[in-house]
Amino acid sequence: MEKSDANFGKRVKALRESLGMSQDELAQRCGYTSRSSIAKIETGHVDLPGSKKLALFAEALHTSTSYLVAGIKEDEISWVRITPVDDLPDDETMKLAEELRNRPGMRLLFDAAKSCKEEDLINVADFISKLRKGDDD
Repeated sequence: MEKSDANFGKRVKALRESLGMSQDELAQRCGYTSRSSIAKIETGHVDLPGSKKLALFAEALHTSTSYLVAGIKEDEISWVRITPVDDLPDDETMKLAEELRNRPGMRLLFDAAKSCKEEDLINVADFISKLRKGDDD
């Protein structure tokens, strides 16, 4: 887990208040036993929650995890096909590196993937593929 920043807490608080939700209610929806956990998150005094908790926050606050963590709205993210870097020609590798540098959504995914196990990356790629297929329905 990484240390929460004030912006994450501010986004949680703003969304919670815009929904007219109490800290107690948000705590209950996210599996916490008391509102003090939410208060600590909103003030940036605790670590960012893990991916399962982040998903609960996103669901409860009617938003995405990318918005909660990085302030990136869903319409700012567009997905690209996942290709092993070893299979890319050098110029394509350079284009991918440039895209990672310039696109916050891609950078967020890349930064998150740095410490993942290969098996986890495959699971995430499968999940994204399923999400994209769901868009076609």
